[in-house]
Amino acid sequence: MKYTLTLLLLIFSVHIYSIKNWLPYINNISRMEYGGGTQNWTITRDNNGWIYAANNSGLLQFDGYSWHLFSNGMIIRTAYHDGKERIYVGAFNNFGYFSPDEKGAMHYHSLSDSLEDKYRNFSDVWDIYCIDHSIYFVSYNHIFKLTNDEITVIQSKERMLCSANINGNLYVFKENAGVFLQTGQLFIPLASTEKISNYHISEILPYQDQKLLLITEYHGIYIYDNSTTVPLITQNDPLLKSSQLYCAEIKDDKIYIGTIKSGLIIADIPTGEIEQYDIRSGLQNNSVLSLNVTEGDNIWLGLDNGISYLETNSPLSNLYTGNQNYGVGYASIIHNGYIYFGTNQGLYYSPWPIKDIRHLALRPVKNADGQVWNLTAIGKTLFCGHNNGAFMIEEGTAIPLIGENGFWNFTPVGENKSKVLAGSYTGLVLLENKDTESAPRWISTRKIKGFNLSVRYVEYDESDDIWWIFHGTGLSAIKLNSEYSKVVSCQHYPNQNNSYQTNLFKDKGRVYFTTDSGIYRYNSIRQEFELSEEWNQRIGNRDYLRVVSNEENSCVWYMQSGKLKINYITPHGYITDSISTTRLQNNLMGTFESINRVDSATCIISTLDGFSLYRITTDSLSSLSNSYKFLIKKVIISSSNEEIDSYFYNGFPTDRQHQTILRKYRPDASYRFEMNPNTNSYDKITYSVQLKGLDEQMLALNASGIKEYTGLKEGNYTFLIRAYNHHTHQTEVEEIHLRILPPWYRSIYTYIMYVLLLVALGYGIYKLLNQRFNKQHQKRLDELKEESLKREFKLKEEALAQEKRIVELENNKLQQELLLKSQELSNSMFYVIQKQEIFTFMQDELQKISAYLRKEQTKDALRKLNRLLEKVHANIEDEDNWQKLENNFNIVHNNFLSRLKERYPDLTSSELKLAAYIRMDLITKEVAPLFNLSERGMESARYRLRKKLGLSREESLSKFLQNF
Repeated sequence: MKYTLTLLLLIFSVHIYSIKNWLPYINNISRMEYGGGTQNWTITRDNNGWIYAANNSGLLQFDGYSWHLFSNGMIIRTAYHDGKERIYVGAFNNFGYFSPDEKGAMHYHSLSDSLEDKYRNFSDVWDIYCIDHSIYFVSYNHIFKLTNDEITVIQSKERMLCSANINGNLYVFKENAGVFLQTGQLFIPLASTEKISNYHISEILPYQDQKLLLITEYHGIYIYDNSTTVPLITQNDPLLKSSQLYCAEIKDDKIYIGTIKSGLIIADIPTGEIEQYDIRSGLQNNSVLSLNVTEGDNIWLGLDNGISYLETNSPLSNLYTGNQNYGVGYASIIHNGYIYFGTNQGLYYSPWPIKDIRHLALRPVKNADGQVWNLTAIGKTLFCGHNNGAFMIEEGTAIPLIGENGFWNFTPVGENKSKVLAGSYTGLVLLENKDTESAPRWISTRKIKGFNLSVRYVEYDESDDIWWIFHGTGLSAIKLNSEYSKVVSCQHYPNQNNSYQTNLFKDKGRVYFTTDSGIYRYNSIRQEFELSEEWNQRIGNRDYLRVVSNEENSCVWYMQSGKLKINYITPHGYITDSISTTRLQNNLMGTFESINRVDSATCIISTLDGFSLYRITTDSLSSLSNSYKFLIKKVIISSSNEEIDSYFYNGFPTDRQHQTILRKYRPDASYRFEMNPNTNSYDKITYSVQLKGLDEQMLALNASGIKEYTGLKEGNYTFLIRAYNHHTHQTEVEEIHLRILPPWYRSIYTYIMYVLLLVALGYGIYKLLNQRFNKQHQKRLDELKEESLKREFKLKEEALAQEKRIVELENNKLQQELLLKSQELSNSMFYVIQKQEIFTFMQDELQKISAYLRKEQTKDALRKLNRLLEKVHANIEDEDNWQKLENNFNIVHNNFLSRLKERYPDLTSSELKLAAYIRMDLITKEVAPLFNLSERGMESARYRLRKKLGLSREESLSKFLQNF
């Protein structure tokens, strides 16, 4: 226990750093990654730590996980977040703000569009401040003050080249005039600043009580104290005066300066020390246009081309920068005042300790070009396992020991470590030290007989057994004879259900075996493998792991589930950390990882880029555990037939803040929750989530920070989120309440409707049955009635048939009578015509006789003859015959004569007779004798009739009378 506490004090309290000027871990973000323009003029943060950059292509946003670009079609020069929902921006002849709508989409709103025309040409807006609830937009000759959506214009005759908000006061530097305090519409000059008015002041910073720091482009830094202006002396003023100082911030007596020519410069005011980070330190370029220092002293840099993030509190750092390429790292070690680095290109070294890591220059070891696999120090000898053989390293030169093939490792055997077993591609080789310890001379004695397999994974235990793994076929234990010349026994333990197959490591003289079912050790007495309670409890799970480095009684490094993890002891027990090394996850050479502790708190880790440094201190643990938090970035609910609805945006809820999210049920709805870390730490944070109402317990979330649910039924849900940093420090549980309303067909009102419908249905069924009964009853009644009606109808039909027969008989009788009348009429007409013809003939003859007799003067005879003529004439005009004819004619021709006389009352009896004869289709020749007229006289009579009937010449008299 005493030993353990002493070791802890060494690790966490005594920091004897062998590497000076620790480089911060630099994350370079190219314009291709953030998706914007090259130049970034301003870097600012909101209350949640999200980053906003004024970029050539618009406003950039970084939420800790991804970049977003909001464009308004302008080059944005400056940006300011008001702590609420507005991000004010300034551009050329334009200023305004971005804000999210009710669904979280960002939109730009111009404020300068409301200016009068005479103020519209104000050039670029370079600075934005919030002072006493008013927003100030500063351009070269104008200050626009926004108060309650009203803009006040403050004009300056001189050009204002920089400005600053210090303790609620607005200071400006006017070209060739000095520094002024702006108040109202006035600019009050600061005494003695006119002395440096010819120096281009690029930044004004607060310093101590009522003092100002004036950062000039080429004349260093000045301190203004009420009425005096004096230069600030540093240890490297020439660097400051030649770098073109462009932007600056102050924090805890340190000035962070962005330069155009020399990258980032950090000046410590009390000591005057200068730190510089430029392209040699890993920056993308040396032109820093903007910067922002976080609470954890990490630094965001807006560059002339790209963005960089310097993590000064990160436990990780690059050993050397990207412009120094020594190859992929495989092994490292400190030996005899030098640090060695083995890569795929060769072996390199540098004096130890490293005085200034920023100017680290490695020298190649002679004769060691090519793939280096291993570096092992045994006593005073440094062995190198190389693709070309086994080497001993002395004074910057690789001395070959065995050159027949490649070698993996070196293991000391024997009591005084005078013998070494070297594992090669084709077996084991024994090396022996033939000289004294002061001058070792190692030679290859022999190759071990009976063993000719590749020996990469090998450990030598306290029972003189050599354990090794070969290509995943299983685990083997071999025993050599006392001379280490041949194998005397070999026991193979094949894989059984993937057990005993993966990796082995040594701890306190005992060999342990890692499998997918836990960590085992071999019990030589029982001759069986048994679980190690100590190690399984220490690791905390039985998932497969591969130990990379085991520092007994302190740290063990291992790979598990593709992650590099470190397990170490603290006063509170063992802690496992995997988050702080997450950046290395895709930068490690699989199965060839190498960890080397170089001092009490620093390790070197081999990577694909070379080597990285890892530091464990109480300060870094404290900062990492206290500087992180997480934000709920978005809650997105969408479905196939509905546009996306975002409830949260930029960590700010919309107008539905603190309300339960209400949504209607949709079978294809998706509910996606997006979380983001606080970018102050830039560390990956893990999450555990639970959807109460669906999940039974908190579940680990993947690194994306996104959890999506589909197919949620109606009901009340609570989404719980908890975040963890790499030391398992956890945040409070955050809650989002979600209520999914049932579809209309499952709502309470619909259920009431269902009940009412059931009642209505029951009542309807009752009414239906009752109606059916009544219908059947009525049907029977109707059938009886129908039968009665049928009988009645049949009787009526028979009666109607009888009546019809009677009518038919009567009609037949009438037809017969009509036919008879017509026949009589015809006969009468024929008789009259015949009679008339005879009498006419007799009349004509008698007239002839009468004329003759007159000549003869036979008076008596003549008198008798005249009486006979009169009697014949009288018979010809007998009206009785006509009267009978007229009656029959009216009967046959539907009262023709009566109707004709009624319509034409002026017709005479003769004309009526003529009309009747024409109606009977008698021609003029046949009618003329009936009127005792000639045919010509008859034509005259027809003409008179036509005239009285009102007929024209074109109209036929016969057709008219036929149709009348």
